[in-house]
Amino acid sequence: MAKKDRRIPEHAPNPKRAEAKKKRGKGTLAMEERKMDQAAWCQLHDPLYQIKGQERHKRMQGVR
Repeated sequence: MAKKDRRIPEHAPNPKRAEAKKKRGKGTLAMEERKMDQAAWCQLHDPLYQIKGQERHKRMQGVR
């Protein structure tokens, strides 16, 4: 076992980076601008949303 527990590092968000991502239509500021939560945003941008089973597996592997 490790001496210390694993943890996710936390840092303050960089406002310049957030604005640059917003201009490209990405990141949390773009989500807030379109009034979407994270789940709705991911569903909108996921090309495999609601594709399940072997068809999803094939598309993820690049086999068509």
